[in-house]
Amino acid sequence: EPDDVELGYFNVSGKDAETRINIADFSTDLLRRADEIIRQCVRGVLAGEFTPNPEGVEFDDYGMIMQTGIAKRMMEAAMQGEEWDS
Repeated sequence: EPDDVELGYFNVSGKDAETRINIADFSTDLLRRADEIIRQCVRGVLAGEFTPNPEGVEFDDYGMIMQTGIAKRMMEAAMQGEEWDS
């Protein structure tokens, strides 16, 4: 049943006290606002609106995922006589 499903994540740590299951506790109002944001996003995608945020994003893992800039960092480290660390 949908009412029996919970959303959460596992926090696995080297410290036993920090290892736990964290269950999300969303209010009805927060879920309603999330639904509206989702609808706005879908409308924007369907309308072809892909304007980048001029302020950037708080978390951008694109470079790490796509491994962009690896060769440049390797070359810079080599030019400085340093060991390269990804």
